[in-house]
Amino acid sequence: MKRFTSVFALGLAATLTLGGCNAAKDVADGAQGAVEGAADVAGDVAGGAVDAAGDVAGAAGDAAGGAVDAVTDAAGDAAGAAGGGLVALKDGVTGMTSSITSTVDSVKSGDFAAAKESFSGVETAWGNLKGVIPGDTAGIEAKISEVSTSLASDAPDKDSVLSSLGGLKDLVGGLVGN
Repeated sequence: MKRFTSVFALGLAATLTLGGCNAAKDVADGAQGAVEGAADVAGDVAGGAVDAAGDVAGAAGDAAGGAVDAVTDAAGDAAGAAGGGLVALKDGVTGMTSSITSTVDSVKSGDFAAAKESFSGVETAWGNLKGVIPGDTAGIEAKISEVSTSLASDAPDKDSVLSSLGGLKDLVGGLVGN
């Protein structure tokens, strides 16, 4: 019976030891599963962060592209406006120069009434141009006033009017390189 008790005790001890080992294995397996689950969650979080960063980078790229497009459009519009302004300036100066030439021809022929009428075209053209002329325009305005005053007199001095018209024509022609 002693033997039986010893064998029984050994069997019981073995069973308990196996049970303890199984419990330890279960705990280790559970821990391993928890670590794997945590790694999966961490991977998902990291993937989401990478996706979010990619979305932000894409949005920033889109915004930058939009800004570049807006600046490019504005520059194109400004260039077009400047080009249109230069054409209008050249056309205005050409019209003004033509009116000065007509006034000179009338003064040379002694027809001061026709000269006054031609010169009104100069004054009208200047009224349209003076706001778009870059730089100092005081010289042009002084010459226009000089010619206008001379033509308004009862007996205009032909040489004086022609001299003033010549100076005015030079100043106006210099605006666009005529």
